[in-house]
Amino acid sequence: MNQFELEKRASRLCVLLTELAKSDDSNKIYAADALHTLLPLFEKIDKGQIISPLKWEEIPCRGIFHSDAPLGQVKNVYSAYADFSVEITGGIPVELKKIVEDALAKRGDS
Repeated sequence: MNQFELEKRASRLCVLLTELAKSDDSNKIYAADALHTLLPLFEKIDKGQIISPLKWEEIPCRGIFHSDAPLGQVKNVYSAYADFSVEITGGIPVELKKIVEDALAKRGDS
C-alpha cells in the first residue's frame, strides 16, 4: 500500500462525492450518504493512521458502489471508488502490474 497513492485516491473520491452530493443529479442522496460514511476513513488516511491494508470486507459502502447500484452507474465515481479500494487493500501487486504491462506491450497499447 502506497501512502501517497492512497491519499491521492481518497482525495479524488472525496471530491467527486462532494460534487455529486451538491449537484442536481438523482444520485446526490447516495453520494451524500457515501461521503458521510467514508469521511471517518478519509480523515484517518489524511492523518496517516491507516498504515496497513484493509480487507475487502472492511471497506465501507461496497454495496452502494456495486456496478448495479446507484453510484455504480456514475462512471467517474465508480472508477474512483474502485481505484481507492484497490489501493487501500494493498494496491496492485508488482507481479500483476508486470503481466499487464507485458500484455499491453505485445498488443501495442503501451
